[in-house]
Amino acid sequence: MTNPDQSRGPLAGLTVLDLTWVLSGPFASMVLGDLGADVIKVERPPFGDVARTTGPYICDWSTYFFSINRGKKSICLDLKKPEGRDLFLRLVEKADVVMENYTPGTMEKLGVGYETLSARNPRIIHAATSGFTAGLYTAIGILAALQERERSGRGQMIDISMLDCQIAILENAFARYFATGEVPKPLGTRHPLATPFQAFPTKDGWIVVALSWGVENQWELFCATIGRSELIDDPRFDTPGLRTKHHGELEPVLNDALRQKTTAEWLRELDGIGLPCGPLNDIPSAAEHPQVKARGMLVDVEHPDGFSLRIADTPVKLGRTPGGIKGPPPALGEHTDEVLSRLLGLSAEEIASLRQAEVVFGPLPSPVRRIREREAGLEKASEPA
Repeated sequence: MTNPDQSRGPLAGLTVLDLTWVLSGPFASMVLGDLGADVIKVERPPFGDVARTTGPYICDWSTYFFSINRGKKSICLDLKKPEGRDLFLRLVEKADVVMENYTPGTMEKLGVGYETLSARNPRIIHAATSGFTAGLYTAIGILAALQERERSGRGQMIDISMLDCQIAILENAFARYFATGEVPKPLGTRHPLATPFQAFPTKDGWIVVALSWGVENQWELFCATIGRSELIDDPRFDTPGLRTKHHGELEPVLNDALRQKTTAEWLRELDGIGLPCGPLNDIPSAAEHPQVKARGMLVDVEHPDGFSLRIADTPVKLGRTPGGIKGPPPALGEHTDEVLSRLLGLSAEEIASLRQAEVVFGPLPSPVRRIREREAGLEKASEPA
């Protein structure tokens, strides 16, 4: 079930102006929104976030867009117009965080770079993300800057690069390279230092086996359990390092042994000797896993257009101030009037005037509908007479 109560969550009361689009930035603001922040997507006219047109679709809604923009609000604002830029800067005065993943320099060209933002609100935190795998680090950086702001009273600029994130996430590979001079190579599912520690084929699927370091007799018990006791006294496989060195000779033997029984049979036997192991799940089997269900990690989010979509919930489980998905994603510009009225105190007449001048927009129809109509027209035109 969703959590529509925005007063809940550890970040309740935090206002985020979200200029991001597609994946990395929206993923980061999704993390903040699930934890209680009020995330306001500031989208460009006339089509908004291009992810709105990414399939597959349900009822003219992109499920890609749905999954990472759930529970957010949307205003549609033309930042290229002076009036639109002024409105945005007025919103900045009321906000805590501004997020964007534009090409570097775009914010400055629009006249809303960090220096301009901080002049209007010295407490503002500006998070710039480049690339598509940096969303988690962006969320972490924002939380760190918010904590520091409690001490200094000042915001700051956060610069998250996809390249930097890839270097950081490969910390062990770089440490091994600089320690040994050996160039890491593709390993498939196996561990670079421990063997056996990988996925193996079984009679009906796959099982992941993970021999632990420093556990007495685990290798011996494993060999006996899979019916390969002769491996115990083989000097090539006496230590984790030797087993890794001679992995090419060992893996075919283990593959042949583990193919003799089903995944469920091996799970029972290996669990019986205390060996860490588990099935290699595909998406359908993971969705039906009892622990996934017990943890409430997949929830049905209802949409006012008459459908619901099951998506992954936040994995951050807080006992006292729980977060969670607040609802479906917004229509383009769905909250333009509400945000401008609530945060800036604009009257209905003032908003209507801005809409007439094409400074603000919304709510606007789904761009998916336009794409579907165009595709249907092209298909019809290509039909033989």
